This record gives sequence, structure tokens and C-alpha cells, in this order.
Amino acid sequence: CWASNGMSVGTKLLQAAAGNAGEAVYVDDLFSTQLYTGDGTARSIVNGVDLSDKGGLVWTKNRGFPSPYNISNHNFVDSTRGVSKYIRSNATDAEATDSSGITAFNNNGYSLGTAGNWNASGSDYVSWTFAKQEKFFDIVTYTGNATAGRTISHNLGSVPGMIIIKSTSSAQSWAMYHRGTDASTPEGYFLILNNTDVRQIATSAEGGNTWNNTAPTATEFTLGDYVSVNKNGDTFVAYLFAHDESEFGEDSDEAIIKCGRYNGNGSSGQFINLGFEPQFLMIKSLTSSHDWYMADNMRGMANTAVNTAHKYIYSQTNSSEEVYEARWRTEPNGFHLTSAASGSNASNNSYMYVAIARPHKPASEFAATDLFVVDESDTTGEPKYRSTFPVDLSFDKWATQGGSDTHVSARLLQGRYVRTNSDAAAANEATYQFDYATGFHSGSSATSGAYAWMFRRAKG
Repeated sequence: CWASNGMSVGTKLLQAAAGNAGEAVYVDDLFSTQLYTGDGTARSIVNGVDLSDKGGLVWTKNRGFPSPYNISNHNFVDSTRGVSKYIRSNATDAEATDSSGITAFNNNGYSLGTAGNWNASGSDYVSWTFAKQEKFFDIVTYTGNATAGRTISHNLGSVPGMIIIKSTSSAQSWAMYHRGTDASTPEGYFLILNNTDVRQIATSAEGGNTWNNTAPTATEFTLGDYVSVNKNGDTFVAYLFAHDESEFGEDSDEAIIKCGRYNGNGSSGQFINLGFEPQFLMIKSLTSSHDWYMADNMRGMANTAVNTAHKYIYSQTNSSEEVYEARWRTEPNGFHLTSAASGSNASNNSYMYVAIARPHKPASEFAATDLFVVDESDTTGEPKYRSTFPVDLSFDKWATQGGSDTHVSARLLQGRYVRTNSDAAAANEATYQFDYATGFHSGSSATSGAYAWMFRRAKG
């Protein structure tokens, strides 16, 4: 038996019993990769995530261009500690305060002040926003007592797939629990977010043990007496991420985050089955010293051989975003490893990952103008063609020039295009970029009379 919106009556009844009256929750409501260019003035970043009601975390990084902002820290600001407080994943420093960084959490994003770490004029930024939501993400603060076996309650509503902890009152390393650090006893290991080290044995950490050899549960996690998670008198923040909870989407039966593990094979072709197409990936080698790869489909995670296809940021360093050949290829239900790069697929190495599903809100949730738009080329800057939404598919043509081809490109084809008037293979063209929150860019030299027809992916 099915309800009129395609949701099973059983699912709707279960949702009503849970108190949400069958209202669907989408990844779009809970996570966003936002790209913007700083302008040095107070402004709002609209990403569709309700932080004023739900609360959450905004993780921001200056992408490192143009100069002189090629060295810039990661900044974590969350609703539990307050918008003026920040910590940095590339440093061990205690929490610091900047009242002109992020200034407010809003019902559709957040507000920026004038601080250069978030809004330097002319500098490009990426921010990843995580809203608090059962079965997705939670934030907990506590004060350490140096007592092994101490338990901390949480409201994630499921067993965490990953927990990231940082002392906010003293200089300590970031400690991470991840269910993929070991195939059978992940509570026996921890990772350090601010360096490239291999997994560490949790019971031999300097100053004590980390997780007290106890796996987290759906209501609490357990600490040892290690100073990075439980130093006596220190204040701490813990970020908790769910794993594989099928509670989201139109029928409340889709998973939107997975924290997993795989073994490298030193060759291309290995497939990691997620059950969804990822928009965000974090990958780290567990058994050799390598960077924390962070990639997303907004900056560039395309299925292409063009060298500008993948853009990586590393959580443990303040260095600029780096551009390398594609190391994986996204699919509708996961990703293929496409190289033997030692940081992601070396033979006899093990890796952890965090994957978040691409936006899946149906078309009925959007205004028509947030799904399709036509625009004439803009010659005053980038992107060349403007929209009010992230563009997933584009047709562009110099309409006033006889003999001009119509080019077709897409976010998943970034750096290439095909022609509607030709059966030729895709042409490589690095200037075809979808690395913008509102629009896309092409390398056509047309100054006027060039048009683009731009589409957003949305079911229905």
C-alpha cells in the first residue's frame, strides 16, 4: 500500500510515530559545499542549510589563490561553542576568538564579517557545512577528567562511524575514531587529523589510552586517559558522524553518509560500492604516511582524464588547494579507483574514507528558476555564464556567429565538451569549468551574443 507521494504507508506511520509527521529530510538540508570569493565586507552565505534551528559546523578553507593567500588555515566554527570561536585542523592550537569571522548562523546558511580567514577581498574559499541531525551529525562538548572508562553521552541516535575530538583549552593534537581503522577492532586505534601519520595504537598513546578499548554505542562513546581526548580540566569538542543510516530521501530509506574502509590493489578499476553517488570524499591511508585527501564535486571531482579534473585540499596543512590527475571516478552508486597513487590505492595498503551523497532533493522542492536558466555571456569576470544555482549541465553557443558549434558540458564532464553537430569524441578543454556556486565558465572568445542554457540535476 502506497501513499500519494510514493512513500509506503508503513514508512509514513513509522515517521509519524517518531514525531516528524512523515516529512522527508534530504542531504541538501544537512550538508553543503559552498564556493565563494571574499569581498572584505559583511555578507551572507546562502547554502540552504538551516543552522539557526538545527545548529551545526562550518568548516572553511581559503583555497590559496590568488596570492598572497596561498597559505591559509582551516577554520572550524560551530553552534555549540559559538560563532566567534574557531579551531584549526592543521594546528594543535587551543580555541581562539574572532568576532569578525562567522558572525551568525541563519536559517539558510551563515553570515560573514570582514576577517581575512573567511572573507579576504579577491580570495577564493570553500566551506563544508554540516547540520546537526539524528543519524547524520552531532556535536558534544565536555571537560576532561583523566579517568579511563569515562563515558560521554551524545544525540547522534546511531553508532558513530567517525568521531573527531579536539581540546579547546590547550595545545593538543586532533584525535579521531573511525570504524575503518581496523576490520574487527577499530576501538584499538586512532588517527591524528593534523598530521599524515599512520593509524596509532590506541592503548599506547603518549600519556595514556584513547578509547579504553571500548567501541562507541548509539548513546555514548568511551574515553581513556589520553591527553588529546581526556586531559584533566581541559575543555573538549567532539564531532560525531553517522554511518549508513537509511533514514533520508523521499521515502526515508536512503543513506547519505558512509564511513568505510578498503584495501588498495595498486591498479585502476577497483570499485567501492556506496549505494549512492558521492559529492564529497575524504580518504586517508591507514598504513602509510600520506595526506588527508578532501575532494568534492563543486571544486572538481569529474570523470575525466584532464589534469585539472580533481582539486584536493588536505586537512593537516595550511597549504593551497592542489590540482592533480583524477584518482577516482564517481558512479551512481559509488566510486572507482582509477590510479595506483600511493595516497589512495597502493598495493597492500589500507584506507579509510568518509563519503557524503550528492544532493537528491526532487524538482518539486525548487522554484523553476532554480532548475533552469538561460544567460548571455558576461565579459566582466567569472563565471562567464551566471545562474542562481550550481549548474550540472550546460549547452552553450555563439548564437550570432555563423558556423558556431553548440557545445555540451557537465559537472561530471568538467574539462571536456561534446558538440551537438558532430559525432566526434569529447574534446579536452580545461576552461570548461563548473567550479562555481552560481554558473559555469567556458573558454569561448565571444564578447557578446554567446548564450548558455543551464540545468540543475533534480529528480523529476
